[in-house]
Amino acid sequence: MTQVNGTTHHDHQILIAGDIADQSRAVGPVLDSLGIRFIHVKTGEAGLKEIEKTKEPFSLIICDQRMDGMEGTKFLARIKEVSSGTIRFLITGYSQMDVIISAVNKGAVHRYISKPWEPDQMAQEIRSGLLKYEHHLESGQLHTLAKRQNGKLYELNC
Repeated sequence: MTQVNGTTHHDHQILIAGDIADQSRAVGPVLDSLGIRFIHVKTGEAGLKEIEKTKEPFSLIICDQRMDGMEGTKFLARIKEVSSGTIRFLITGYSQMDVIISAVNKGAVHRYISKPWEPDQMAQEIRSGLLKYEHHLESGQLHTLAKRQNGKLYELNC
Protein backbone atom coordinates (compact mmCIF):
# COMPACT_ATOMS: atom_id res chain seq x y z
CA MET A 1 0.00 0.00 0.00
CA THR A 2 1.36 3.41 -0.98
CA GLN A 3 0.20 7.00 -0.70
CA VAL A 4 0.02 9.06 -3.89
CA ASN A 5 -1.20 12.66 -3.61
CA GLY A 6 -3.03 11.81 -0.39
CA THR A 7 -4.77 8.85 -2.01
CA THR A 8 -4.12 5.29 -0.86
CA HIS A 9 -3.02 2.95 -3.63
CA HIS A 10 -2.97 -0.77 -2.90
CA ASP A 11 -0.29 -2.91 -4.52
CA HIS A 12 -2.26 -6.09 -4.94
CA GLN A 13 -0.75 -9.49 -5.51
CA ILE A 14 -2.82 -12.54 -6.42
CA LEU A 15 -1.99 -16.22 -6.07
CA ILE A 16 -3.45 -18.62 -8.64
CA ALA A 17 -3.39 -22.28 -7.60
CA GLY A 18 -4.33 -25.13 -9.86
CA ASP A 19 -2.88 -28.15 -11.54
CA ILE A 20 -4.43 -27.26 -14.86
CA ALA A 21 -1.58 -25.96 -17.01
CA ASP A 22 -3.75 -23.34 -18.70
CA GLN A 23 -5.15 -21.89 -15.46
CA SER A 24 -2.70 -18.98 -15.34
CA ARG A 25 -2.92 -18.54 -19.10
CA ALA A 26 -6.69 -18.15 -18.73
CA VAL A 27 -6.72 -15.84 -15.69
CA GLY A 28 -3.35 -14.20 -16.40
CA PRO A 29 -4.53 -11.96 -19.26
CA VAL A 30 -7.41 -10.72 -17.12
CA LEU A 31 -4.98 -9.80 -14.32
CA ASP A 32 -2.55 -8.25 -16.80
CA SER A 33 -5.36 -6.05 -18.15
CA LEU A 34 -6.05 -4.90 -14.59
CA GLY A 35 -2.34 -4.28 -13.91
CA ILE A 36 -2.18 -6.80 -11.06
CA ARG A 37 0.85 -8.95 -10.20
CA PHE A 38 0.24 -12.66 -9.82
CA ILE A 39 2.01 -15.89 -9.07
CA HIS A 40 0.89 -19.29 -10.34
CA VAL A 41 1.46 -22.55 -8.47
CA LYS A 42 0.22 -25.98 -9.46
CA THR A 43 -0.58 -27.49 -6.05
CA GLY A 44 -2.01 -26.46 -2.72
CA GLU A 45 1.22 -27.37 -0.94
CA ALA A 46 3.18 -25.11 -3.30
CA GLY A 47 0.65 -22.37 -2.61
CA LEU A 48 1.11 -22.69 1.16
CA LYS A 49 4.90 -22.52 0.73
CA GLU A 50 4.54 -19.42 -1.44
CA ILE A 51 2.42 -17.75 1.25
CA GLU A 52 5.03 -18.57 3.91
CA LYS A 53 7.90 -17.05 1.94
CA THR A 54 6.08 -13.95 0.66
CA LYS A 55 6.55 -10.84 2.79
CA GLU A 56 3.37 -9.08 1.65
CA PRO A 57 0.11 -10.98 2.05
CA PHE A 58 -1.81 -11.94 -1.04
CA SER A 59 -4.90 -9.82 -1.59
CA LEU A 60 -6.73 -12.62 -3.38
CA ILE A 61 -6.29 -16.31 -4.02
CA ILE A 62 -7.96 -18.03 -6.95
CA CYS A 63 -7.79 -21.80 -6.97
CA ASP A 64 -9.20 -24.75 -8.80
CA GLN A 65 -11.19 -27.34 -6.85
CA ARG A 66 -9.28 -30.21 -8.43
CA MET A 67 -5.57 -30.03 -7.65
CA ASP A 68 -3.00 -32.77 -7.08
CA GLY A 69 -2.66 -33.65 -3.42
CA MET A 70 -5.27 -31.26 -2.02
CA GLU A 71 -8.75 -30.17 -3.01
CA GLY A 72 -9.29 -26.46 -3.50
CA THR A 73 -11.79 -26.24 -0.63
CA LYS A 74 -9.25 -27.75 1.78
CA PHE A 75 -6.52 -25.46 0.47
CA LEU A 76 -8.70 -22.38 0.97
CA ALA A 77 -9.65 -23.53 4.48
CA ARG A 78 -5.92 -23.70 5.32
CA ILE A 79 -5.43 -20.25 3.79
CA LYS A 80 -8.17 -18.90 6.03
CA GLU A 81 -6.19 -20.13 9.06
CA VAL A 82 -2.89 -18.51 8.04
CA SER A 83 -4.15 -15.40 6.21
CA SER A 84 -7.74 -14.75 7.25
CA GLY A 85 -8.01 -11.38 5.48
CA THR A 86 -7.09 -12.78 2.08
CA ILE A 87 -10.07 -13.04 -0.27
CA ARG A 88 -10.55 -16.59 -1.55
CA PHE A 89 -12.14 -17.65 -4.88
CA LEU A 90 -12.86 -21.23 -5.93
CA ILE A 91 -13.13 -22.15 -9.61
CA THR A 92 -14.52 -25.48 -10.69
CA GLY A 93 -16.19 -27.10 -13.63
CA TYR A 94 -17.50 -29.94 -11.51
CA SER A 95 -20.70 -29.81 -9.49
CA GLN A 96 -19.79 -30.95 -6.01
CA MET A 97 -22.35 -28.60 -4.56
CA ASP A 98 -22.41 -30.08 -1.06
CA VAL A 99 -18.66 -29.57 -0.71
CA ILE A 100 -18.78 -26.07 -2.18
CA ILE A 101 -21.76 -24.99 -0.05
CA SER A 102 -20.02 -26.29 3.07
CA ALA A 103 -16.84 -24.35 2.22
CA VAL A 104 -18.78 -21.15 1.56
CA ASN A 105 -20.78 -21.54 4.78
CA LYS A 106 -17.60 -22.08 6.81
CA GLY A 107 -16.16 -18.88 5.38
CA ALA A 108 -13.29 -20.53 3.53
CA VAL A 109 -14.61 -19.40 0.13
CA HIS A 110 -15.74 -15.86 -0.65
CA ARG A 111 -16.78 -16.54 -4.22
CA TYR A 112 -17.52 -19.65 -6.26
CA ILE A 113 -16.97 -19.32 -10.01
CA SER A 114 -18.05 -22.07 -12.36
CA LYS A 115 -16.25 -22.99 -15.54
CA PRO A 116 -16.38 -21.87 -18.22
CA TRP A 117 -16.25 -18.22 -17.24
CA GLU A 118 -16.09 -15.10 -19.34
CA PRO A 119 -13.05 -12.78 -19.07
CA ASP A 120 -15.27 -9.72 -18.42
CA GLN A 121 -17.10 -11.58 -15.65
CA MET A 122 -13.78 -12.71 -14.12
CA ALA A 123 -12.39 -9.17 -14.26
CA GLN A 124 -15.48 -7.88 -12.44
CA GLU A 125 -15.24 -10.63 -9.80
CA ILE A 126 -11.55 -9.86 -9.25
CA ARG A 127 -12.20 -6.11 -8.92
CA SER A 128 -14.98 -6.86 -6.43
CA GLY A 129 -12.72 -9.17 -4.44
CA LEU A 130 -9.88 -6.65 -4.34
CA LEU A 131 -12.29 -3.93 -3.18
CA LYS A 132 -13.44 -6.24 -0.38
CA TYR A 133 -9.79 -6.79 0.59
CA GLU A 134 -9.17 -3.04 0.65
CA HIS A 135 -12.19 -2.57 2.92
CA HIS A 136 -10.76 -5.25 5.22
CA LEU A 137 -7.44 -3.39 5.41
CA GLU A 138 -9.10 -0.02 6.02
CA SER A 139 -11.33 -1.50 8.70
CA GLY A 140 -8.25 -2.81 10.51
CA GLN A 141 -6.58 0.60 10.27
CA LEU A 142 -9.68 2.33 11.62
CA HIS A 143 -9.91 -0.16 14.48
CA THR A 144 -6.27 0.49 15.40
CA LEU A 145 -6.82 4.26 15.25
CA ALA A 146 -9.93 4.01 17.44
CA LYS A 147 -8.05 1.96 20.04
CA ARG A 148 -5.21 4.48 20.09
CA GLN A 149 -7.59 7.44 20.43
CA ASN A 150 -9.58 5.68 23.16
CA GLY A 151 -6.32 5.16 25.05
CA LYS A 152 -5.52 8.86 24.78
CA LEU A 153 -9.04 9.78 25.95
CA TYR A 154 -8.67 7.46 28.91
CA GLU A 155 -5.36 9.13 29.84
CA LEU A 156 -6.94 12.57 29.59
CA ASN A 157 -9.89 11.54 31.76
CA CYS A 158 -7.59 10.17 34.44
